[in-house]
Amino acid sequence: MEDVVRDVDALRAKYKNDPEVRIGIAPHSVRAVPKEWIAALGAHAAQHGLPFHMHVAEQPREIEECVAETGRRPVELLADAGVLSARFVAVHATHLAPHEAALLGQARAFACVCATTEADLGDGLPDLGALRRAGARLCTGIDSHVVNDPLAELRALETLERLRTGKRTTFEPAEGTPAEALWRAGSIDGAYACGFDDAGGTLRIRRDHPTLELVDDAFLLDAIVFSGTAALIEP
Repeated sequence: MEDVVRDVDALRAKYKNDPEVRIGIAPHSVRAVPKEWIAALGAHAAQHGLPFHMHVAEQPREIEECVAETGRRPVELLADAGVLSARFVAVHATHLAPHEAALLGQARAFACVCATTEADLGDGLPDLGALRRAGARLCTGIDSHVVNDPLAELRALETLERLRTGKRTTFEPAEGTPAEALWRAGSIDGAYACGFDDAGGTLRIRRDHPTLELVDDAFLLDAIVFSGTAALIEP
């Protein structure tokens, strides 16, 4: 573990003046890292304000083995280790018990849904409604390169929940439209999850793409989020 901390601190020193780089700590999972290491690495991340990412409850077997080894479910174990915070990102979070979603929400932690990866691996459908109601923040990512399409990952935060619940619409955001809320999850909240203060930069959309050609400006964001692909994004 000392080697990990030394490497993290070396990278922090190397990139401390680079506004485009953030260094964080990402122990793989409770099945790969001892609890004592998780607690110590979490304390180091907290001391220096670093993002802290871990795979959490991706597959049922992970949960079964965690309970067999420790008597605790993954999020319970992480809570015991003191690592849940607004800097914590639970990658996947596919098979949470309701109280685990509540623990993430109480900490204002993130759940990073990797929809195309989870579909490819047959991991299952996360209860995104429970996470939203608990106050956990959602963002998106990939844990493979089977599909590289940020818009597909983005709309899955709504469409996966439609599949799971059998409902045509699954959430009404506190502010704005569903498309605006999803766009925020994929941009501003995603940036926060990686340790940035905002999602600075410009994304250029091909307004002349056939997918958008007949779309009125008033519905442009809805079309981009719910029917767009990476082909809409200019290089």
